[in-house]
Amino acid sequence: MRNSIKKIFAILLTASASLCQAQSLDSLELALKTARHDTTRLKILNLLAEICELEDINTYTLPSLTIAERNLKNIDRNNPLFGIYNQYRASALNSIGFLESQKGEIAKALDYYTSVMST
Repeated sequence: MRNSIKKIFAILLTASASLCQAQSLDSLELALKTARHDTTRLKILNLLAEICELEDINTYTLPSLTIAERNLKNIDRNNPLFGIYNQYRASALNSIGFLESQKGEIAKALDYYTSVMST
């Protein structure tokens, strides 16, 4: 009897967590559509990459990398935003490296991890 209750509880807990994650994804994607500033977009994309399914990571990291690199090209290194954009660039590269490592592409993963350290 106790094992049955534990199994039911575990199933309910898993279902609840999945529902919360789906709601979080939907809320963040809506916020992304209405975001007006690149720093806000980067924060949302970063959060989406952290909670999405493994196969969807690049859906969020590649746009994040593009936005960060575009801003880094157009801003002075002494501007406080330079560090913020650089952090989001590093986070995107790290996430891509993680995805590559999960796919078994260790050499590619190491390339991304190495590029994070050079930022």
